[in-house]
Amino acid sequence: MTAFGRVVCPDRRMLGRLVQILRSRDEHPAYSVAGEALANALLASSPGELPAEAEQLADAMLGSLLRVTSTTADAEDADRRVRLAMATAVVAAVRPHAALACHQAIGTWMGMGIGSPLRHQNTYALAARVLLSLWLDDRDAAAEAINALIDIDHTGISGVLHDWVVARLQGHGAERESRCFEALRLSVAFAPGGGDGAALVVLGAAVVVRRQGRTMRDVRAFIDAVHTPARREESPRRVAVH
Repeated sequence: MTAFGRVVCPDRRMLGRLVQILRSRDEHPAYSVAGEALANALLASSPGELPAEAEQLADAMLGSLLRVTSTTADAEDADRRVRLAMATAVVAAVRPHAALACHQAIGTWMGMGIGSPLRHQNTYALAARVLLSLWLDDRDAAAEAINALIDIDHTGISGVLHDWVVARLQGHGAERESRCFEALRLSVAFAPGGGDGAALVVLGAAVVVRRQGRTMRDVRAFIDAVHTPARREESPRRVAVH
């Protein structure tokens, strides 16, 4: 158990397979899956110890970004557009030197073609849309997305994100939004059954860092700082032997 719950780094062979797919052909579904895998690897790894295969995956995603963007710029599926944008935010956290290119790609997917939040069929994707709107500081879009999410959510995450949107709309400040991130982290960490969530947490970290006036270069340090207190709390514990 880590500060991010029972998150597990993907199998190295799976990471390698994703790298091969991204390097060999235009496979935008693999790009979104790669974003989830990279987020899981980031949250599951000790500070500064991202596996080599995950580093290679980040490079492969960055290398395919222009191609994936150009082939999906006119996609009508709102869930797909948001998942691509979220995957790209994860890449930006791992490869911050490419943050500008990632930001431009996210702007393409989150632009006019995405349409109304009511087009979404997937709760997870709509939750990502709320966070992406906060990351872009599009407050009207965030409010519209959270209202749509509340109508379809059966996981409870809409309550956490609603508080975050209200904090942004009412100007509660970076400290309050950091607490909203903590609520998101715990909500994902202890969600029944696990599954989706790692990319949402990385995206949430990026939202907090940006709200603090820092850059994508600080996201990994922010995530590492969340890891560290939990590890310090765990280290003195001993297992009783009966």
